[in-house]
Amino acid sequence: ALEAERDSFKRELQVQVQTSESLKTDNTKLYEKVRYLQSFKGGSGNGGSGYMRSKSGLSSDRDLDLEALEQRYEASVDPFRQFSRAERQRKFNEMSPIERIIFIVAKTFLGSKEMRMALFFYIVAMHLLVFSTTYHWSHNSSCDELHNHIDLAHFHGGVPLPETPNGVAAANAAAKAVANASGSDDKPLSF
Repeated sequence: ALEAERDSFKRELQVQVQTSESLKTDNTKLYEKVRYLQSFKGGSGNGGSGYMRSKSGLSSDRDLDLEALEQRYEASVDPFRQFSRAERQRKFNEMSPIERIIFIVAKTFLGSKEMRMALFFYIVAMHLLVFSTTYHWSHNSSCDELHNHIDLAHFHGGVPLPETPNGVAAANAAAKAVANASGSDDKPLSF
């Protein structure tokens, strides 16, 4: 009779231990959800239990339970995630200052969809500006005046080409200027 009673107590104890472990797991998950919700309401990450205590007016025994929940929650956080975070921080600390700046800027611009879209449209706008400016200056009739100007002849590789309007006169004038500068009395070029 005593053995049967002892076996029933052991079974009941095992059931109670399993129930207790299940409740601890559930409490930890609930605490995690509370912390998650507090992050959206402006609650601090490390003062979550203080926020809960001030809102609910719990006794000191309940405060200890909340602290135990917080410690259990912190211990249950994925260790691989913690290791990964520590490795990323170590690699970041090993970077040179220039690499850190580039990494932070890239993370800022590529970190969200809105920033990627803004960067995309900015790059497209800058390319369109460069293309339109290049097209305008390459197809504008006032460029011929720049090509024929004697003082600017050295910018485009020498004397103006005779195929441009007033090119022969400009080429002769440029040749005369070069001849006068070098001190020789060469005749103007004939095209």
